[in-house]
Amino acid sequence: MIKTKIAVISALLMTLIACTGETVNDVKYYKEHDQERISMLEKCRNNALQDEYREANCKNSSRARTQISIEIERENSRIALDRISGKK
Repeated sequence: MIKTKIAVISALLMTLIACTGETVNDVKYYKEHDQERISMLEKCRNNALQDEYREANCKNSSRARTQISIEIERENSRIALDRISGKK
């Protein structure tokens, strides 16, 4: 009985998501598409997004922003260390 309920609920959710025509973008997508990442983060910040698809996109765009920040910080540290050690 519980398995049947879970299956029905899952089917309904998938149908609702399919009806919106919208997809969940992964972190890699948001790292590669700056404008989409910025737009999604703004929507998330304004609490304009409330369904599961959008919640996942909020998380993925935020993770992409964090990963990009870390990569920039690492590159800046590497450059600083190279300058200190005399490398160009």
